[in-house]
Amino acid sequence: MALGNILCWCFLPILAVLAAFYAQYYFNYWNFMDFGKHIYNHYPGPCRVVEGIEYGAEKIIVLPSGLAVLTSGIQLPGRNMTWVERPGVYMFDFNKPWQNVTRFAFTSNYDAKGFNPHGVAFFENPRTGKLSIFLVNHHPEGDRIEIFDVDFVNSRLHFRKYVKHPILYNVNDIAPTGEASFYATIDQYSTSGRGKMLEMFGFLSWGRLVHFDGKNAKIVAEDLNYPNGITITSDKRFILVAEFLGQHVVVFETRKDGSLYLQRRINTHSHIDNIELDHDTGDMWIGSHPILHRIFSLKKGPKAPPSQVLRIRYDPWVDSEAEIHEVFMDDGQLVMGSSAAAHWKGKLLVGSVFERLVYCDIITPYQGSSINDRWNH
Repeated sequence: MALGNILCWCFLPILAVLAAFYAQYYFNYWNFMDFGKHIYNHYPGPCRVVEGIEYGAEKIIVLPSGLAVLTSGIQLPGRNMTWVERPGVYMFDFNKPWQNVTRFAFTSNYDAKGFNPHGVAFFENPRTGKLSIFLVNHHPEGDRIEIFDVDFVNSRLHFRKYVKHPILYNVNDIAPTGEASFYATIDQYSTSGRGKMLEMFGFLSWGRLVHFDGKNAKIVAEDLNYPNGITITSDKRFILVAEFLGQHVVVFETRKDGSLYLQRRINTHSHIDNIELDHDTGDMWIGSHPILHRIFSLKKGPKAPPSQVLRIRYDPWVDSEAEIHEVFMDDGQLVMGSSAAAHWKGKLLVGSVFERLVYCDIITPYQGSSINDRWNH
């Protein structure tokens, strides 16, 4: 047998393996990026654009009183976003939904030059009732968690302190557990642009959760596929994490030492961003990206990134099956790239990463009883 034929027969199995690998990767990539996926617009009721927000409402939190706090103007590495001149923190009052947003001012002891806000959460001291706001700031000198006391009457944030730690980098969101303690999502392990792209398109689950107890930080969960938003139930027993690339809500039970026990992974079949819990029902309200490859576009038109809002009902105390309802879907012409959704007594806010904030009245009824008795068990 000729040498050429021998070499050909030797390389055929290798070529077959490479072809199979490429075909499998292409199939996974096609599904991962949501090519070929179609959406249809629907809204829960009349919606309007809230004036005063031009550079996104990346994360929204709601207090039981109906006051919503949101971050705006995030500048992400690798994107030319120098047009964001004034990143800030804003307030919206669900009690007066016809009004627009109010911008918070910082006290004089805070240097806002390096302010680049991402995640936000609040903590209420159970003894004093005092409210604190925790903010993720992608500061030029490194990520840090900044803690403020809130004056809603005068729309001011009183800077108290910040937390910085070597393992608190690539921080996306936080869930406070005390005056200076919290859980945080580390969405990616890599710090370089190339490394982050490899993680994303290599389908690598290198994200983490970190717990900071007020003095020390430690990794409490690993192998997460881009953990994004995080929240904690009112009884502090369960942590809910949105896996942006993994498309799951990951439910953890907390331990006294800060460690976590994995309870359930809820498949949402969408690239979920941030989670906000309904104070009345305990439902999760989630801003999501239904077609992943469009999030790289920031232009209106047929390729605009669409917006989706999901409402998820899940009772961790009985570990029941989750009920998932799509409440809002828009092709990007009203609002591009929804990252957050917040509900309060039949009213809905939809926030986006880079542009508008939308308010909707919910007139479409949905069924279901409250599960807050479980959160407060």
